[in-house]
Amino acid sequence: MTDNILPTPRDKKRELSEKQEKFLELLFDNGGDVPMAVTEAGYKIASKGWLVASLKDEILERAQTELAAHASKAVSTIHGTMGYDENAGYSVNVAKLRLAAAQDVLDRSGVSKTERVQHEVRAIHGIVLLPNKDEMQDVVLDGAS
Repeated sequence: MTDNILPTPRDKKRELSEKQEKFLELLFDNGGDVPMAVTEAGYKIASKGWLVASLKDEILERAQTELAAHASKAVSTIHGTMGYDENAGYSVNVAKLRLAAAQDVLDRSGVSKTERVQHEVRAIHGIVLLPNKDEMQDVVLDGAS
């Protein structure tokens, strides 16, 4: 018996037009200049907001891929900064900036910073001991027959 595995959203890629593909390539090649990418891809400048909104998932996916691609460089920068040498040709401030940038890339790509939530629950179960029940006694009220 074979399992029917439904495709995850990542497995099901949307077909993009040539213009859309060109826009995405230009957007990442030109450093994120949306108006330039829009016009160079052949769109009218007025369609900028709609185009970005319609390609949001693809833009985010490519951004994550870019971060992942630079994660190894970030690790290398961290290693290089750990062994900082004054004769390396850059100042301590530059080394700090490079280290901060490398850490940021790793955090954003999910390599170094993971959030962990720890829940601590204390349940105190109290036991109340009551005295033994006496047998029921008849109660007679004055004036009642």
